Amino acid sequence: MKRKASAHSAFSVDILDRNGKLGQQLTPISRRQLTMEEFESFLKTVGDGLRALAQGIGAIANKLDNLADAQADEKPKRKVRKQKTAVKTATKTTTPGKKATKAVDVVYKAISSSKKGVDLATLAKKTGFEKRKIQNAIYRLKKQGKVRSVAKGVYMKM
Repeated sequence: MKRKASAHSAFSVDILDRNGKLGQQLTPISRRQLTMEEFESFLKTVGDGLRALAQGIGAIANKLDNLADAQADEKPKRKVRKQKTAVKTATKTTTPGKKATKAVDVVYKAISSSKKGVDLATLAKKTGFEKRKIQNAIYRLKKQGKVRSVAKGVYMKM
């Protein structure tokens, strides 16, 4: 329902139908001019509309209940599977192999072998690593406190 306010104390109420189109229009001038019969017929119309709405909602609720019951019945029950006992196989005993040496260890060994310190080019020759890999290893060794910088690009054991 739409309500339009006018300049007077009178008001107009537009009643819209289901499609949103304008249906009836009630325009009482003031509340005093409504007769008791008009008021009762208006209340009866509103009451009938509310009853129809309640019946529609009840019908929808019943359909939803029936649909929910039908879906609950349609669910297949899961079959319980029996657990199979696994056949144990004999485990082979393995001897632990040599662990691969890490780049950090190789670089640390090369740095600790020199007394005056080693530059980056010498480390690349001794280890065979690329400069980036050596720089990463030196960074880790500095964080661990095993290596310090003597000069720019020259590293020494602590």
